[in-house]
Parts: sequence; structure tokens; C-alpha cells
Amino acid sequence: MPCNTITKSSVTLELKADNQEYLVAALKELGFAVQVLENKSISFYDRFRNVSGVFENGKLKISGYRGAAEQYDINPIKRAYSGEVVKAASKRFGWKLTQTESNKFTAKRRR
Repeated sequence: MPCNTITKSSVTLELKADNQEYLVAALKELGFAVQVLENKSISFYDRFRNVSGVFENGKLKISGYRGAAEQYDINPIKRAYSGEVVKAASKRFGWKLTQTESNKFTAKRRR
């Protein structure tokens, strides 16, 4: 392969994200630039990691240059999404959340 060739790769993963608002908030929390498109899909980009992606129809497709997509760890997105679900549940049930670490919370019931 010539040295002036740029390779772009992509990885497609299943991600169960029932609420797109939570996914948008989670991606923003992780530092992604996020855009919700007209067809209800979500486009996101992180220029520091050279990773971009699209979430549509329950599939998360991550693309990047020079193997960035294959090396990207999807678990932080899943953890951030779960954190947004916990925050929403705490508001709904009247709990007070105290964040102890990244995506770790202590919940206390309000009186």
C-alpha cells in the first residue's frame, strides 16, 4: 500500500437506546459534537479521537481513520447512557442524586 493512502474503517454495533434524548445527552457528556437529523437519527463527531458515528434503527455505526473505529471502546457510551437513565429516574421518583464518581451515584429519597 502506498504511503500516501488514507484508510477509513467503520464498525457497526447493536445498541439498545430506547430514548434518544438520553443518548444525545450521554454523547455530549463524553465530548462529542451531536446533531439530531430530520429522520430521527443521531450524528456525532469527536475531532480529538478522529471518530464519527451515526445512530439509526438501533444500530450505532462508528467510523474513523487509521483504525480509530476498531480501537474505539463503546462501553463509555453505554455507561454514559445508563447514567442519563438514572438521572431521569431520580427526577421522576423524587430522589436526590449525589455523584460520587464518573457515572456512580448515591440516591437519597427527598422528604
